[in-house]
Amino acid sequence: MVGGTPAEDIVLVVPDDERWEGLIRAVADEYGVPIRFTTSVTAAETRVGRWTLRALQAIEDDLSFESVTRLLAHPLDLGMDGAEWQRVRAARPATPAQWGETGLEISRLQWPEKAKSSEWTALLTELMDARGVTARAGRGLDLIAMNFVRAELAVLATPWREELTRPQFFEELRDLLSLVTVPSQLGSQGVELLTPPSLIGAQVPHVFFMGMSDGSLPAPLQDDPTLDFLERKRLHAAGVAIETAATLSRRHAVTFWGALQASGAATFSYARLAPGSSGLPSPYLSPLGLTEATPSHYACSPEEAR
Repeated sequence: MVGGTPAEDIVLVVPDDERWEGLIRAVADEYGVPIRFTTSVTAAETRVGRWTLRALQAIEDDLSFESVTRLLAHPLDLGMDGAEWQRVRAARPATPAQWGETGLEISRLQWPEKAKSSEWTALLTELMDARGVTARAGRGLDLIAMNFVRAELAVLATPWREELTRPQFFEELRDLLSLVTVPSQLGSQGVELLTPPSLIGAQVPHVFFMGMSDGSLPAPLQDDPTLDFLERKRLHAAGVAIETAATLSRRHAVTFWGALQASGAATFSYARLAPGSSGLPSPYLSPLGLTEATPSHYACSPEEAR
């Protein structure tokens, strides 16, 4: 990049993007390198999702003092000013009537025991609007999360004739928030972080394969507790089309070679000293006939230098 290579022509490839994301992000921040992460998070892990889960908990707890104050303390909620908090803390309301005496408007947290799917989703949408969540989630990742959640709520409301109890709807909503994924980062510019399968079929001028140590790439095969490799081997010998340890190893190797073919210029690196690392190069590198290069000096970030 110092020589003028566009960031879009460079890709970092790691064995596991979730495990490597934190380290890559920290190093990239130190050096000022823009990184484009393709990882995602569940809606439940976003600020919109966490507010929604707190709201469900407050309703389930019949507006207990702890659950409601926790909801009002969320950064996307309207919250309370100093005087309101003083009144609430002194009164410690624990029922809808007691909350009403404090002057706070939380009537939208009182939901029926049974309603249609469309009515449940409308109640949640109205609650988000009333508590200022929709307005505060108007930009960045909050807006993306809100749009994803609203779209899924529309799908959830489709069987409008179906009547659900409150626990049933809450269970469906929690499942939705735990399954729907949203991007973990804005923007589409920068060096992209990928795994080998994601690179297959592409053509990238400069690819940096990281974590190329024995035991990291390929990763050790893990037995499935429900059907171990010995049982799989027996089933395969009996004519059952099932993946065995041998076929799985071959698939991993084919994936790596497919990623390598997508690379214009490839650079490989591995850690000699790192927790969980063997300190030895990956067996995938042996057929390439590479000569290991030892840097004359090691990179040091400005923060480390200080």
